[in-house]
Amino acid sequence: MKYILNDTFNETRISGHRTLDAAVRARIAHARKLSRNSPGSYVWYRIMDANGIGVCSDLVDETELAIQSSTR
Repeated sequence: MKYILNDTFNETRISGHRTLDAAVRARIAHARKLSRNSPGSYVWYRIMDANGIGVCSDLVDETELAIQSSTR
C-alpha cells in the first residue's frame, strides 16, 4: 500500500490504498457514512505514505477538488 488513511483522533488505521485519489475517495466515503450513522460525531483524518509521513494537505485538497469537479 502506498497511502494509508488514518483516524488520528483514535489513532487507528482505516484503510490502505495504491493511489492518493483512492485514499481521498475513501476519506470522503468514510466521513459521509459517519455523519449518516452517528450525527454530531467527527473524526480527524490524515493520509500518510507507506513510510508513515503525512501527505501534504495542499495535495490532498487539490485531489479532493479534482474528484468533486469530475463528479458534477
